[in-house]
Amino acid sequence: MKPCSRPSERRLIVQTTLAGIVSRHCTGRHLRGSGLVQQPSARGSRRPRRSEGAGPGPGTYLLTTAAYSTFGEFGRVLFGLIVTLACLTTSVRPRDRRVRVLQRHLPAHQLCRLCRDLHAHRLLLANQGLSAVIDKSVPVLMVLYPVMMTILLIMLIETFVTPLPLLAQRLAVGMVMVVSILSVAGTDFSQHLPLKAYSLEWLPFAAVAIVLGVVVAWMRRGAAGRGVSRTAE
Repeated sequence: MKPCSRPSERRLIVQTTLAGIVSRHCTGRHLRGSGLVQQPSARGSRRPRRSEGAGPGPGTYLLTTAAYSTFGEFGRVLFGLIVTLACLTTSVRPRDRRVRVLQRHLPAHQLCRLCRDLHAHRLLLANQGLSAVIDKSVPVLMVLYPVMMTILLIMLIETFVTPLPLLAQRLAVGMVMVVSILSVAGTDFSQHLPLKAYSLEWLPFAAVAIVLGVVVAWMRRGAAGRGVSRTAE
């Protein structure tokens, strides 16, 4: 029996992208066909804004409605149980991995004290409520989102175009992180950046940093080659 060949990195990325597009398209058609998501009646129509304290958001309403229409009243209980187990798994698994890593570098008494401090910190954050936690995590996510998109852009370039020097990768990620921090802080410099209205002010800096890193790496490589040739002479 012929063993299965391992797919190449480019083929894996293409298949993952196509699977995501097909999944998004099918999910949208299913939600619109079932009436859970309404299409806009006019091109210039606007969705009504949800006021403070007006109940659950659209995501919660969509999931609970789908669970109730599928399983009835038991669906809401089932949905709550699934969310509880998912949150429990999410909270336990990262802690277990973190403890296993810290066991190699810290003694037992320091590890126990660190775990107690982390649990107390998480308890204080959890008692603030989900809305408060989300509000405080939004600035961090606004900084990390451009960085992750830059890393994804670098991966796509290396997969489909050409390998990038390490200097170009580090320069792009570092410059995008600085721009993201300035944008989240609301500085005057970030307010006048191009593509600010689309939250893509980091994209020109990423492109310039990649090109600059490639040019600098090419110049260093050329200088090193000339030095080697002179030494050989």
